[in-house]
Amino acid sequence: MRILLLAYAFPPLATPQALRWYYLTRELAARGHDVHVLAPDLVVDPSDSIDEPPGVVVHRCSPGGLTAQIHEYRRRRIDARPVENALPVVTTPAPVASSLNWKGRLHRNLDLGLGYFMYPDSTSQWLPPARAQLRRLLPALRPDVLIASHEPAGVLQLALDSRGDTPWIADLGDPVLADYTPVRWHRRAHALEARVCHEASHVVVTTEATRARLLRRHGAAPSRISVVSQGFDAPRERPPRSAAMTDPGTLELFYGGRFYPFRDPTALIQAVGAVPGVRLRIASPELPDEIQRLCLANPAQVERLGRLSHEATLALQRTHDVLVNLGNRSPDQTPGKLFEYFGACRPILHLSSSPGDPAESIVTRQARGWSRPNETPAIVEALIGLLERKRAGGLEAGLDLGFDSVAAYRWSALARRIERLLPWPAARTAIA
Repeated sequence: MRILLLAYAFPPLATPQALRWYYLTRELAARGHDVHVLAPDLVVDPSDSIDEPPGVVVHRCSPGGLTAQIHEYRRRRIDARPVENALPVVTTPAPVASSLNWKGRLHRNLDLGLGYFMYPDSTSQWLPPARAQLRRLLPALRPDVLIASHEPAGVLQLALDSRGDTPWIADLGDPVLADYTPVRWHRRAHALEARVCHEASHVVVTTEATRARLLRRHGAAPSRISVVSQGFDAPRERPPRSAAMTDPGTLELFYGGRFYPFRDPTALIQAVGAVPGVRLRIASPELPDEIQRLCLANPAQVERLGRLSHEATLALQRTHDVLVNLGNRSPDQTPGKLFEYFGACRPILHLSSSPGDPAESIVTRQARGWSRPNETPAIVEALIGLLERKRAGGLEAGLDLGFDSVAAYRWSALARRIERLLPWPAARTAIA
């Protein structure tokens, strides 16, 4: 089939949604589909970017408005760097400095301020150029199906307004009206979410809890909403463990990902400081001030790596004893980082922040590690036990760290699930 993906978050961005569709489009193209993408022409520092997926045709247009000016400014700054001083893709755990000076930061802050008045945020400046480009692409490509990648929610609006008669799939991931949606946008988000649930040919979410929430809210037919989780990328065979931390008496923990108000590492950092012999390394592009202070208070046990490239983050995951996953406060959401960890074949310590957290059952059911409440005493107890297991040589005892038990979460398997949801013409139903 010929597929046209509408996506604001797409490479060179390395955000979770951009990575999701990097892998899914790559796999769909590898399965013989003619995959095209409409995405904004965003400029990302080479140290924080990923390549476009092979076999996929990407059509770029201006991100619009002030955002276009910001990215043109970034392009000039990157192009002006001497080659010998250009920032390479990060392959070692070293922080990466921002590429913006005071003018760039001013533009960025103006862009954020503009987003306060635009729904859902300043990314909606992309919609006029995207609509114009889509009007040209639809008759030229004649796609069999459109796929709209949320977030941001403006992509869904683009599909609703401009798809014509083309069938379309809405990849929501999280609900449009989520727990973190600003109050001023609640009514608008609810209305958009309802339209999508009733007008899209099919709706895709990443958890069963989100599916149940949408069914309750909007009364859509259950057959119209499917779950396709986040996933992991890995070779066919379990890779050998990369060179691990050298101290056999130290329990080495790794956390890679962002922190949000609904994903709090405070208890984890406090617990690490309370257990001698445990060290935590954090790879995160930005740390809230209070988390910075906690880290600085115990530099011997908590190391901040700053922003790393996607490739460097994946490599580091394979070198540590235990990978830490922080659960969200809402049981509707499961961090994509959990599934990414599966590809590293290392034990996972999941810290749950809500009753009914689906990640808790995934980790324990697949025997990939352990789950504990995101509370300091519970984490301290877990770390003491894990440290003892490592020193006794039995850290991985009882775990299944291969790929067979998690094969359903490979990006190749998830792409096949997307493929089965496509509105195949009757003549090709047998092929699907």
